[in-house]
Amino acid sequence: MGWAVVSHRTSLGFATEMCRATLRFGFGSLGLHRVQARCRSLNIASRRIMAKIGMREEGTVRDNMFIRGEWWSTVQGAILSIDPEGPLAPITKEHGS
Repeated sequence: MGWAVVSHRTSLGFATEMCRATLRFGFGSLGLHRVQARCRSLNIASRRIMAKIGMREEGTVRDNMFIRGEWWSTVQGAILSIDPEGPLAPITKEHGS
């Protein structure tokens, strides 16, 4: 799973809602068991989105991507269809963006 939002539209909840809709489709309509995402370890906003949609951080892969002339470490997040706070669970104030 991946997402991107133009810089002048960040912090409005668009990425979180896109991800929630994608997870509902993947786990509901497609019957997936697992969805995973990666982001740069320094990308706090994307790590926050992963947490909001119920993904658990599974670990950091050090210096695994060479982008724009430098090595980036990435964080892997994932969510399973059987997770109690998964994508098909009702959205509550605690889970909201």
